[in-house]
Amino acid sequence: MSQSSVIENKTIMGCSGSKEPLDPEDLEYLLLHTKYDEHIIQQLYQNFKKDCPDGELSRNKFYEMYLASFPGENADKFIDHAFKTFDTDGSGYIDFKEFILAIDSITTGKTTM
Repeated sequence: MSQSSVIENKTIMGCSGSKEPLDPEDLEYLLLHTKYDEHIIQQLYQNFKKDCPDGELSRNKFYEMYLASFPGENADKFIDHAFKTFDTDGSGYIDFKEFILAIDSITTGKTTM
């Protein structure tokens, strides 16, 4: 999946622009640990903040987004697996950094973050 495909797919889910800036430390970390450039990371951040204004993707919101993208699919097992894999701090939410590391892992085939 190309970088522009990630943005297009996220936009389809109803996302566009909050103006709250991404933490510079998170940006630097993501630049070092993903294939994305600063422009793509900033775009994805704005999209994420639109869907998750508090900066955390809950299971319920993830479930809604999953069903909107994949109607008729069994979301429960996928969401359980996603949270076990990508909620690295065990908070019960996926924050932006965890989200981007997950997207990068899925799109590049990396097995570790």
